[in-house]
Amino acid sequence: MLAQSVLLGGHVRVGLEDNLYVGRGRLASGNAELVTRAVEIVQAPGGVVATPARAACQLTWFNYSRGRAFFPSARPQRRKIIA
Repeated sequence: MLAQSVLLGGHVRVGLEDNLYVGRGRLASGNAELVTRAVEIVQAPGGVVATPARAACQLTWFNYSRGRAFFPSARPQRRKIIA
């Protein structure tokens, strides 16, 4: 599902709370192993992994001090797939 999400222009999150396995029948030793595998899958078709600062920017959609949503101007564009 991770690869499908990337190919369709979606975002990905990983962690032991989402998935315990790193491969078929193989338990992950920790979050680092899951993140490493996710990075490999994202980069294989030419995807780009967000930096921690970029991910924080993308996750900041609501300005609690003003009580309204805002949208950063530097949002990445989704890739269009033409079949």
